[in-house]
Amino acid sequence: MAGSPRSKKKKTPLLLPGIREWLKAFLIAFFILVLLRFFVFDLKSLSDNSMEKTLLQGDILLVNKYNYGTRMPMRILPQRWVNRFFSTDSLPPVKHLPYWRLPGNQPPDYNDMAYLNIPAPHPAAIDQRTRTVKRIVGLPGDILEMRDAVLYINGKPHDNPSELMFHYLIEIGRNDNIEDFLDRFGIQEGTRHKQSNQFVFPMTVKMADSIATTGDVRRIQRFPATVEKDFESPFGKRALQWTQDNFGPITLPYKGYSVSLTTRNLDEWLYPLIYHERVNVDMRNDSVFIDGKFTRDYIFTYDYYFLLGDNRHNTSDSRLWGMVPETHMIGRATSVFLSFDKNAGLINKFRWSRFFRTLESLN
Repeated sequence: MAGSPRSKKKKTPLLLPGIREWLKAFLIAFFILVLLRFFVFDLKSLSDNSMEKTLLQGDILLVNKYNYGTRMPMRILPQRWVNRFFSTDSLPPVKHLPYWRLPGNQPPDYNDMAYLNIPAPHPAAIDQRTRTVKRIVGLPGDILEMRDAVLYINGKPHDNPSELMFHYLIEIGRNDNIEDFLDRFGIQEGTRHKQSNQFVFPMTVKMADSIATTGDVRRIQRFPATVEKDFESPFGKRALQWTQDNFGPITLPYKGYSVSLTTRNLDEWLYPLIYHERVNVDMRNDSVFIDGKFTRDYIFTYDYYFLLGDNRHNTSDSRLWGMVPETHMIGRATSVFLSFDKNAGLINKFRWSRFFRTLESLN
């Protein structure tokens, strides 16, 4: 007698059809967002005041990556992953991949707010270095010079942004309350100078002119920048007496630019050659050798830019780092996505007037 066939048990789906469809839609949306974040845009939250008053602390900027051409990754694996899962004492550092980027539709231009990795003499991969936002003031091939805080490009004075800031020395009455003065004029930072009633504040020219006409101060004048005695300049010995307000001239190399190298001018080009062009430089018997070969001229492989902060006396920029090669450029900041004032109360925390505003409309 034939046995009765065993009844087949119907498998219960792991997820209900409706949940599966929602999960699939979520994963697709997440994947698209990751692709957009990698190839198209990025977000940068400002935590310093180097770009005030143009940009403010607490601004969250939308960065356009495809304008300059999306830069491809420069590491096979992030170094921090290696550090976390392996002993770095027994492993070599993560190898750098060759630099390359996708074609862009708008090359870097004057006054762009560029999002970049800070150039540094550091073995870390370029895209792992500190990121910041600064204004482009010099393009490849330009000759830059600053005299008495006026920037000259190829011999012609450059129009400064309206919100450019400098340090001003202010002297108030000895019985005046400095806190009332700061509140009245909206000044949030500064230092005391030599005397108890003298202070140095960053402000725009318009702010300084406005304060000077009110009669609330005894004296107000531009505070001169001083020479950085303990600073080793990336521009060589010629820059020993340069200041934030007086420097140059500086020639910005471009891809294919040829420079004659001699023992007299080698220190002028040594920094970009070693740290950006990544060549070995040696000097023997008054002769220059590049990668072991005698060289009279060197042809640069990258375009170089010069960037400054708008808070000119209270910023780190190309005057400190040196020229910025194209390898360090990430994208162009185009608008303020959101903005928060961390020093304000809960009600005034949000700067609603800056939400979803292009940078052009804010200046």
